[in-house]
Amino acid sequence: MAVVGLGRMGSIYASRLVAAGVTTHAFDVDTDATRRLGEVGAVAGSSVGEVAKAAEVTILSLPTPAIVEDVVGEALRTGPANPTIVDMSTIDPATSIRLHGLVAEHGGSFLEAPVSGSVMKARDGALTIMVGGSPETLERCEPILRVLGSNIVHLGGPGTGQTTKLCNNAIVTVTLCALAESLLTGVKAGLDARELRSVICKSSGASWLLENWLASTSFAGDYSPLFALELLQKDASLFEQASDELGVPTPVTSVARQMLGAAAARGLGDRDMTAVVQLYEELADVALLSQADSG
Repeated sequence: MAVVGLGRMGSIYASRLVAAGVTTHAFDVDTDATRRLGEVGAVAGSSVGEVAKAAEVTILSLPTPAIVEDVVGEALRTGPANPTIVDMSTIDPATSIRLHGLVAEHGGSFLEAPVSGSVMKARDGALTIMVGGSPETLERCEPILRVLGSNIVHLGGPGTGQTTKLCNNAIVTVTLCALAESLLTGVKAGLDARELRSVICKSSGASWLLENWLASTSFAGDYSPLFALELLQKDASLFEQASDELGVPTPVTSVARQMLGAAAARGLGDRDMTAVVQLYEELADVALLSQADSG
């Protein structure tokens, strides 16, 4: 097994595979990340080609479509013949479809497998994995995916996994902004944020994000990134691009994505995606929590 891209998620994937007894080769352009995985039992590699040659399956966990394309290209040029590549990044469906074809031209197999759950579920191997590609490739790779996720869903052929992930993250984008607007309106009207959250969680406006994610970030006063705001902004942009190509209007997602962009422009891009709440706090001139509550 090879893991290329040792950001927070890729490092968790590699660590879980090592813990499961899978011989795991790891590489990232960040040599410190590669070294840290070597210290916990992975085989540290010096290039994409080196780790791909040593493994039956190569997992990618990378930030952008362009980087995924570059790494797949390098793996095809310098890696093994007939490679099996599993892309767990979030990219646009069109690029993923193109990569399915490119890898097949080289006698290999490509599987798109974007995930949902972020670090909160990744550490426990409880991710939802949205698979697009051939059933045969999934059957071969499923034992490895079962180490990383508990809900593995085959959506269909090339592009279907990425489309599903982008649809999910469009909802996340819109929901976060709606939650920020709702909660801060209530607080500015004199309501207690925690009490308001509790009532909404038991009402028709309930959401998993409000009940679980914001509890760890906004309501804990901690915006350490479980999933970075700039990555959600990227995903929302990819969703808009895919929707536009299909002729589907997305005005609500567009406005929410612009709010993420405004938050990123204020230096919040590398914080958790829920840091968009901090932008709304600034614009509304009100804090979600009192100083005593947040302390």
